[in-house]
Amino acid sequence: MTIPGPNGLLADNNQLYVASYPADGNTQDKHTIYRVTNLAQPQPEKVIEIPGQYDGIAFSTDKASLYITNWSPAGLSKIDLKTGKTVPVSIQLDKALMGPADITVANHRIYIPDLPNSRVVMVKEQ
Repeated sequence: MTIPGPNGLLADNNQLYVASYPADGNTQDKHTIYRVTNLAQPQPEKVIEIPGQYDGIAFSTDKASLYITNWSPAGLSKIDLKTGKTVPVSIQLDKALMGPADITVANHRIYIPDLPNSRVVMVKEQ
């Protein structure tokens, strides 16, 4: 099996997380977040079942969760790696996110480039 529309990548030891983005803008069930647990013998598995247009992917500071960005609907979510539960991260902005791209987590903050709005948004980890 191959991963459709690989976009955001996150490597950790012998694991790889991949955010899937439909290049043609046509989101399907296969466009989600994947994990490959053995890079020597790659077998991708879905981390979540929620389809989207995923771009950024980063570990939380404690590595218990993943933060992911989605272009449709535009936003940031958090995935608990033990339970698989996915929850949106609340972001209060004067102008809503339009195109959240690759992200970085540092010092308990998440930095999100919002490409269409030509800005970087910073939020505290939740």
